[in-house]
Amino acid sequence: METVSRLIQSEIGEPDDIDAPTLAHAVVRVAESFYYRELLTGQPTDISAATTIIRRLLR
Repeated sequence: METVSRLIQSEIGEPDDIDAPTLAHAVVRVAESFYYRELLTGQPTDISAATTIIRRLLR
């Protein structure tokens, strides 16, 4: 997650309302949950939904 945190800081800067490592943790967990969705819930993997959610998190 350290790499994702550095990417967040380099792309959007340090967020005002949350630290970059915490935001990175959320981004990684969202990505994982949608990537492994079929194993977790039986529903198909949905990377598109994960991308939409992550974009909203990074606004």
